[in-house]
This record gives sequence, C-alpha cells and structure tokens, in this order.
Amino acid sequence: MSRTATWSLLGAALSLPLVAVQAAPAGAPVGRRRAAATDRDALQRTLSEAATAFRAGDHATALAGFKAAEPAVEALGDLADFRWNLARTLEALARYPEALVEYDRALGLPDSPENQAETQARRDRLLATRFGGLQAVCDAAGTRLTLTPDPPSPMAPRPTEDTCPHTWAPLLAGAYVVEAHSPGGMIVQRAVQVPAGAPTRLDVAQPGALSVLGDPDTEVHLDGESVGPAPLMDHPVAAGSREVTVLRAGQIIWRSHVTLPAGARMALDARPPPGLKVTAAGDGRGPTDRPGAWLSGAGAVVAFGAGAALLVLSQGAADDAASTKAAYKADPGGFDRTATEATIDDHLADFRRDRALGFGSLALGAALAGLSTWLFVRDNDAP
Repeated sequence: MSRTATWSLLGAALSLPLVAVQAAPAGAPVGRRRAAATDRDALQRTLSEAATAFRAGDHATALAGFKAAEPAVEALGDLADFRWNLARTLEALARYPEALVEYDRALGLPDSPENQAETQARRDRLLATRFGGLQAVCDAAGTRLTLTPDPPSPMAPRPTEDTCPHTWAPLLAGAYVVEAHSPGGMIVQRAVQVPAGAPTRLDVAQPGALSVLGDPDTEVHLDGESVGPAPLMDHPVAAGSREVTVLRAGQIIWRSHVTLPAGARMALDARPPPGLKVTAAGDGRGPTDRPGAWLSGAGAVVAFGAGAALLVLSQGAADDAASTKAAYKADPGGFDRTATEATIDDHLADFRRDRALGFGSLALGAALAGLSTWLFVRDNDAP
C-alpha cells in the first residue's frame, strides 16, 4: 500500500501495538485497565489531530502533535509509519536536516518492502534537491576549520570545527563562512555558496604575515611594490619567495630575500645597528653612502691584492735577470751574448712594469680604503 494512505491508517497501525503493550493483564484492577484505555485513546486522539492539521496545511500544529506523541510511540518500540509522517512534517516546514534524520530512522525500522522503497526514494530526492557537500583543502598543514551558516539560522546546521582537509556531507545547501586557523596563528575567512548536488571544492589559500621593523622615515617595498611605511606589522603576504627592501627618500638602504611558508608569521629587523646611522638623498647630509662605502672597501681589498701580486711578479723578473747575468759571467762561451743581453733586458722591462703597476695598485687600494672609511665615519657622525 502506498505511503499516501498513511495518514488515515496511522491510528489503526498504532492501535494494535497499544493494546498489546498498554492493555492491563487479565485480572488487573478495573482502574488500571481504564487508565490504559484512557492513555491509548489520548495518544490516538493526538495523532489524529496531528494528521488533520497536516492535511489542512497547518504543519506547525502537526509537528507539535507528533512531538507530543513521540515518547509514547518510542515506548512501543517505535514505528516506521510514525517516523515517515514526522519526516514529512519536518520537510514541509523546511527543517530539512531534521527531516533527513527521521527518514533514516524510518528506514531502520521494520516495514514493508514497498514502504521502505518509497521512504528511500523520498530521502534520496530530499538529498538531491536540498543538500550538497563542501570539500575544504588547505595549503598549510594542521589548519583548523570552522564552518558557520551565513546568516545563522535555526534551520541550518550548527557551527562545526574540523581539521583541514575535510569534507562536510551531506550539508544543507546555502551560504556558509569557512574560517581557517593556521598553526602559525593566521586566520582567513572565506565565504562560499554550497549548491544542492555534488560536493563543492574550496581551496583555502593561507597567506603568511610579514612584519618589518625599521625607522619611521623609511618605506617598505615587497617585490618592488610599496606596502607602507615602517614599521610594518603582520602584513598579509602570499606564501613563497619574496624580496623585501627598505627605502629612505627613494634610496634602498636595506634588502633581503625571504621564503614565507603558508600560514606563517615572519619578522625582519631592518633597523641599522646601534650607533650607526644611515642617511639618504634629500636629508641635507648627502646621498646614502652605505653601498658606496662597502663597494669602496671591496675595491680596496682587490687593489691591495693585485698590487701585492704585481710586486711579487716584479721581484721574480728581477731575480730572473740577475740569474741570467750570473750564468753568462760564469761561462761566457756557453751563451750567445746578443741573445743573453736581450733576455736580461726583457726581464728588467718586466720588473719595471710590474713594480710600477704594483705600487699603483697599492696606491689605489689605499685611496679606496680611505674613501670607504670616510663614508662610514661621515654617516656615523651625522646628527
């Protein structure tokens, strides 16, 4: 028999179990038998009134009646027909999650194959038209997720907390807010619309947070773009490799390359060491000299090294000339005089050239070292 006739037969379906369970045993006092009959009649009346209210479209009254009868029905061992009717009433009131629970309870109770098939079909149709799913995937391991209906509603599921990745299914179709808490303390909120049907995938990209400590008159740039004055606190940054520079009056005074993990916080200190002041163009104290000072110092080291190497080479050329001359004097007949004199002249020419270049490199190194020292001292002494 189809479930469509359930409302008219619900009372009959309950009457036999009620008689079997609640009827007083033979020989019981008359008052007890009358009380059992009264309880049975009251339950039958409540169910009949609930069925009448449902047919009249007064679903709220029908639900109140079924809820009032529920404890007595459960005392009988529960009935699939009762759960079916309760599910239909909840569905009519758009209380879909509760209706789904009641359909599942009905399917778990003894019933005819025809009725079970109809209950299953009704449940499947409710799932397909009112429920979907949400699959959240995060790029920061260990991220905690909170799912909240938007706006909150008594009909919607309560907020839940889970660990990413996670799939909520079945999930009542509608608008939700997913809040992701990364292990690094970053919090990201994503709004998502969950349609009925197949699960929706939500990729929760967890940015990092970058803080840069610097002097108040400096500006922080990220990958060549200005992100604000220093100090910069917890600026959201997409995970990955980034170039951080600090500028004063348009001149770079500090640079660093960093790799920021997803959902992590990172702090950089771009302030000069205590006692060292870095200046920039336009402040009345000349251009920013720290890069020039370091370059001058590096040039001085190179020049000193080259000068020393050239002086060693010049000494080697002088030694070669002396040894050739000594060998010729010891055995004049064993050498060609013209060729020997030419060889000695070449060694002496190499000696003079390398010595001149060596002393010149040493002089350049001394000049560069002096310039580097002056640049550092000038900035350090600036008011």
